[in-house]
Amino acid sequence: MQGRKALLYSYLINHKSEPDFQDIYIKYKEQIKGFAKEQLQKGEISDALTTIYKVLFKDGVFLQENYLYLPSVIFKKKFICKNKNIQFLIICTRGLREGAVFKFNNGTAFADVSGEYSAALVSDKNGNIYPAGEFCVSETLIPYYDYLDGCYEAGGRSLMELLTVVAENDRYHRESRHLSEICEELIKMDGLTCGYKCFLKGKLLEHYFESNEGEKLEFILKNYDFSKANQTQVEYAAEMAIIRKCISIVSICTQTFKL
Repeated sequence: MQGRKALLYSYLINHKSEPDFQDIYIKYKEQIKGFAKEQLQKGEISDALTTIYKVLFKDGVFLQENYLYLPSVIFKKKFICKNKNIQFLIICTRGLREGAVFKFNNGTAFADVSGEYSAALVSDKNGNIYPAGEFCVSETLIPYYDYLDGCYEAGGRSLMELLTVVAENDRYHRESRHLSEICEELIKMDGLTCGYKCFLKGKLLEHYFESNEGEKLEFILKNYDFSKANQTQVEYAAEMAIIRKCISIVSICTQTFKL
């Protein structure tokens, strides 16, 4: 039933500028909004729903009212596989200890893929695993870029969202006024690798130094593996440690890079 509604509403949207459909679209516009909000809150996605979401996300009022639910759909990616022996899609994301598994349904799977470095794999009936690129084509449904800050400010704290903000900063130097808060939140989460948490601490080390947040920096330094830091980070740490009179940390920094 919901699938048929989505198809009907997406059809009206695609033809709303045509004379025969203009009045019909206006008549159903509020119903479409209500339906979209309901599906968005459930985290539902399909080709038809993607068409509806893309139009309504341009509506400032609708967007403000529903920012909290956007992370459930904006990181969805569509994978199409024509090989009937392939049953599962596996997404492995940098920083996460475990991959996420999605089942193909009639050759299609919708998977949550953050902006962080990810590897897509597929599994056949016998459990054999292959790179997804050998069997699948993928499609990004809704570009997440413009919605990240709004989702966070609305209270969204999905793992996909937090990982993506960090990745956007790391890979493309995209600034986020919430970056340090997000790194702090991620460090507290279970399910992240030790290596990724060390990477987050490195970002916080640089941020705290540049913003002269001595107490927070001192807390990070006391639990930081300097063998995995670059020289700039160690120099930051040593300088702030001297200011904060953390002699033990100065000693570690000196031994690590012979400053």
